[in-house]
Amino acid sequence: METRLSRWLRHRWADDAVGQLPSGFGERIADMIRNSERSHTAEICFYVESSLPSSTLWQRCEMQGLLKQRAQQLFATQRIWDTEHNNGVLLYICLAEHAVEIVFDRALVGMQEPQFWDSLAQEVAAQWKATNLERGLTTFVDKITPKLAAQFPIEPGKINANELSDSPHLG
Repeated sequence: METRLSRWLRHRWADDAVGQLPSGFGERIADMIRNSERSHTAEICFYVESSLPSSTLWQRCEMQGLLKQRAQQLFATQRIWDTEHNNGVLLYICLAEHAVEIVFDRALVGMQEPQFWDSLAQEVAAQWKATNLERGLTTFVDKITPKLAAQFPIEPGKINANELSDSPHLG
């Protein structure tokens, strides 16, 4: 069983992992999101962080619970829930845990079965582990874009307002 101290140490050693992402990573991801959002009114956000904050790591909770809690916290603090159509979606990546969490707003709740979101998170993680993180993010956008376009199409003649930054948050 992992202790909170060993958990904390593993995350502190991973503190600079975001700095090791390939050159141009952020720009390529922003382009990918921008291209996706041309076909729907939903907002896609990526948040990639090296490790969980120390205050989170010391909590008495299983790691899976901490990761879900952190993703939900970022969904709120980044105001992804505050889009006009309540259709924001966050893909959260924790590099220290090789973990993927998806949080989505209320308009997306009935869009797919819960198994869709779970299997999508697993597929992103598998792509990430097999090749690289960027490939996993591409998989996410490729899978979710047609579903978002069907559920939240842009009305003909309307311009889609970009409510949230397309650049991934790297923390």
